[in-house]
Amino acid sequence: MSCGLYPGSQDHEELDAKTFESWGVDYLKVDGCHLDLQKGRSYYEEFEYRYKLWHEVLTTKLKKPFIFSQSAPAYFSPNFHLDKNNTDWYRTMEYVRKNGELARHSDDIKVYGNNPGNHFEPGGHWESMMNNYIMEVRLARYQSCGFYNDPDFLIVDWPDLSMDEKKTHFALWSSFSAPLILSAWIPDLTKEDIAYLTNKDIIDVDQDALCEQATLVSQSESIDVLTKNLANGDRLLTILNKGSETETIRVPIEYLGIDPDAKYTAKDLWTGKSRTVSKEVRVDLRTHQTAIYRISSPNKKRLNPIPTGQIFNTFSL
Repeated sequence: MSCGLYPGSQDHEELDAKTFESWGVDYLKVDGCHLDLQKGRSYYEEFEYRYKLWHEVLTTKLKKPFIFSQSAPAYFSPNFHLDKNNTDWYRTMEYVRKNGELARHSDDIKVYGNNPGNHFEPGGHWESMMNNYIMEVRLARYQSCGFYNDPDFLIVDWPDLSMDEKKTHFALWSSFSAPLILSAWIPDLTKEDIAYLTNKDIIDVDQDALCEQATLVSQSESIDVLTKNLANGDRLLTILNKGSETETIRVPIEYLGIDPDAKYTAKDLWTGKSRTVSKEVRVDLRTHQTAIYRISSPNKKRLNPIPTGQIFNTFSL
């Protein structure tokens, strides 16, 4: 049975896949609502069996394989408390990355309005975004070219999100090389919305050929600092102010794994402006604002950073 309580695809996987193919479908997301446990399989085993079956059908029974988006990990995530120590969450991540191109790993991002009239229900959208963000952070090791962790839609036109919050959403998802799928009524997007959603410098980060997910190198109660390699040898620096006050943040250059005594070019990907930095990158951020920089050598040489990161407990993060 589907999430909307309609007949689902369980036990009809091949028939439904071929029907979708006849409609011209090339991208399929399979959810796991109301899964019927069969042949003595446990909840985990049924999910594993069904999603591997879908992979087999989509890659061997069709003229051309679909892009396959899987929701299996979400059902074993900390958001649903089915596995108190997260073991089955991580076990699920291991097999889904072999089954398809992306996987939804945690709770659904908060929808516009969960009611018959689809009236807007304010509140909780920033918190929902931050939930999926911190779940994504835990799973960086599973991502590689050809498989992407999916923290869910970009909720672009939600009235209770500030422009800083919406731009933070876009900057973080792009730093993760995550799918950029809009959930919005496109005709009503403002010029300001379209401007940040079409920022080529940030889209280039999302689409970077290394496919890396930015990882935490520093975290405090209000400030997160993330970084990753870029294919041309640059480093990405993303700084998030989760707090409720404007803050001045100073990020030491060594957090990026590069020589702190050298000089670098820091390009602000929001403004397109560049400046020379040494020792640290300093920025003032409003509440829920995110800065995103491309750090490069002035002579355009590859930076060749020393691996850097933050050790954290993925259960209690």
